[in-house]
Amino acid sequence: MDSAVDRFGGWVQYGDTKAGAVLVVLGLGLTDLLDNARTLIRAHQLPSGWGTLATVCFAIAIAAAATAVITLGATVFPRAPRSKPANWTLLYYRDVAARGAATYASDVTTATLATLNDHRAREAYGLAKIAQTKAVITRYAYLSAGLFLLSWPAARIAFTLAT
Repeated sequence: MDSAVDRFGGWVQYGDTKAGAVLVVLGLGLTDLLDNARTLIRAHQLPSGWGTLATVCFAIAIAAAATAVITLGATVFPRAPRSKPANWTLLYYRDVAARGAATYASDVTTATLATLNDHRAREAYGLAKIAQTKAVITRYAYLSAGLFLLSWPAARIAFTLAT
């Protein structure tokens, strides 16, 4: 059971790593996009239809980037079910901190093997739910980042063709 807790904890961290990768890609693209924002916002005023496409693609890229960033915020701080007072565990840091050192020490030393296994199982389940939540949310962030990666160069290319 301890290996399950460790493994699920690793999956939770893996979700954070994937979210960080999306932020790096967005950071690079947004730097260029925002440097050219004034030009791309006004590109629809150019006589070519490419200018309108450049402005539309710019708007899509900004919306996709904003969606990805908001989604990544939910990935870093997922709202997965955690221990309720009746379901506290000896392994979750907030539960341990809330109970106090003396109570925690007493709980650990008086716990039976069955009780410890129950606490491990509940902690493993909680971590698995968090990892699952992060995976689902990160998938949406990847989709938003993918839309950004399509619309950002499209906006720059359309602007180039318009001028």
